[in-house]
Amino acid sequence: MISRRDTHRRSIQSDLLKNPGIGPLLQGLGGIRKARAADPKRGGFRYLYLEVPARAHIRLLYLFGKDEQVDLDAAERTALREMTEQIRNQV
Repeated sequence: MISRRDTHRRSIQSDLLKNPGIGPLLQGLGGIRKARAADPKRGGFRYLYLEVPARAHIRLLYLFGKDEQVDLDAAERTALREMTEQIRNQV
């Protein structure tokens, strides 16, 4: 049996494989994009991801329900910027 988590992960993977530049860039976050995915039972969810084309790499950073959270607070934005730098600097 496929769990809801696996279904969400597969939906995100499929979306990003079709269009790795999906969703708008979030200003000031070093290339992080925000995208949406549908969930027929819960109405959908949002996710933040980072594409690193030089390494043919996409990293899912943050997943939240459609009605859970609208804006990132300052601490979350700082943490995501730092995470982005670490990911880009990995060898």
